[in-house]
Amino acid sequence: MQFVAGLSILQAFTASDPELAKIWKVGWRTARLCAHDTYMDTPYWERLQYVGNTRLQALVSYAVADRLARQAIDAIDDSRIPDGITQSRYPSQLPHMITAFSLMWVGMVHDFWMHRDDPEYVRRHLPATRTVLDWFIQHQRADGLLDRVPWWPFVDWTDDFESGVPPQETDGGSAPMTLQFIEALRNAAELERHFGDTARAQMYATRADRTAGIIRTLCWNEKLGLIADTRGQSHFSQHTNSLAVWLDVIPPEQQKPVMGARGRRLTRNERGDVQNQLLLSVLYVARALEHAGMADQYLT
Repeated sequence: MQFVAGLSILQAFTASDPELAKIWKVGWRTARLCAHDTYMDTPYWERLQYVGNTRLQALVSYAVADRLARQAIDAIDDSRIPDGITQSRYPSQLPHMITAFSLMWVGMVHDFWMHRDDPEYVRRHLPATRTVLDWFIQHQRADGLLDRVPWWPFVDWTDDFESGVPPQETDGGSAPMTLQFIEALRNAAELERHFGDTARAQMYATRADRTAGIIRTLCWNEKLGLIADTRGQSHFSQHTNSLAVWLDVIPPEQQKPVMGARGRRLTRNERGDVQNQLLLSVLYVARALEHAGMADQYLT
């Protein structure tokens, strides 16, 4: 038996490439099967509203409706623990934290602003974005990278991210997690500038720019033309480099080489120990390609 939420196709999609029609059909079916009273990560496995999955699902839903997106933003806000960060999924009987998902939730509030004209709704969630970012600011090392944050520092299910966690040093220093922090700071700076506290907006923007410069200084490998996952520069991933392009941590003149053979199609066989992204993080590949002026190459 199947139950799907009231998501209806309002526009038609056609393409000369038959593969795109297949992708559309599978993608839309998946979106509907994972949309009930809440979003679900899958219709079969855990069936929970995880922030990492939910952000992508909400971006799809904005094309037709925003009821589930509003529900999800509200629910994850309600999940916050006394420390200030959100839980990884909510509603859920068992508490569960994935630290980077709190940063993605800040992104969800920003996404809502980009797709809907409802200033009061955005303002209502600013206090929660502040507690999330205040928590992460306390976890910046002296060199500007994030420390070994508590809970589960998951980024993506990929071969050599052990339990989904990218390489770190003894005291942290994960470039991909720090880049996600930069994105959340910039998203929150825009929200504060338009709807909240301009002084806080400036603080976020200044911290984001300073942290971006630190990553360029500590993690850029001149020989490979890539950002490493840690300052030790022994491991490289598509996650880090697509984020770095999207956020202009890698300067514009170097973005196309990174998103070409050196970034978008990195494999361990081609370049030593380099890891590709899986489904949870492909949003950043798409955004990085578009940002670098290469969106037409996404499917090549």
